[in-house]
Amino acid sequence: MKKNLTLVAIVALLVVVSALVFAACMPSDPIKAKDKYNDAGYTVIFDDTAVGNAAVKLTLSALVTIEGKVEAKLVATNGDNTATVIWFEKSSDAKTYAKYLKEHKSEDSTTYIKQDGKAVFAGSKDAYNFKKAA
Repeated sequence: MKKNLTLVAIVALLVVVSALVFAACMPSDPIKAKDKYNDAGYTVIFDDTAVGNAAVKLTLSALVTIEGKVEAKLVATNGDNTATVIWFEKSSDAKTYAKYLKEHKSEDSTTYIKQDGKAVFAGSKDAYNFKKAA
């Protein structure tokens, strides 16, 4: 009986941890992220055009070496929270850019920076979690 209770507790813990991990990450599909921000009441500026992506890549290339393409950029705000997300073709480019942002963030900055696969998020932690405005 004690083994069964331990097993149930472990399974319940895994379910809770999995729900938190999967709920708190940026969608790999930029359109899904745009829709999630819209559904949460954010004003969204979204660009996944070839010209827009080339402009973002050119700007970022002045800061870090980008080997692949930029796939999309999203800027979202709801008055209280802001988010800027850039999706890259290669996760190595996302990692390089996230590292650059973290290394160049001022010590008193409250900006939350997170790499999720090929996406890099910079903004408020509440925006990362798609929190609605109060």
